[in-house]
Amino acid sequence: MQVTFGHGARHLAGRGLSAAEVQAAIAEAIRSSVQGAHLSLGAAFWGRVTVKGQVIEYRAYVLDVSHVNVGTYYPVEP
Repeated sequence: MQVTFGHGARHLAGRGLSAAEVQAAIAEAIRSSVQGAHLSLGAAFWGRVTVKGQVIEYRAYVLDVSHVNVGTYYPVEP
């Protein structure tokens, strides 16, 4: 499963998180959650991951059966 990313890294400024570590966590969560699932083209879904104790919310879109794009991701305030 290919997972690509949009412009979410700008929301991490001042949080002590790198785009690479957040994107890796999101990609792993997506791959785990959609494994074996039937993906509908154009479908969108939300998800959350926790990186270094900070909750990151993301929105992803299915581009084709083996490609998901994460359009945005950002920290969620407690």
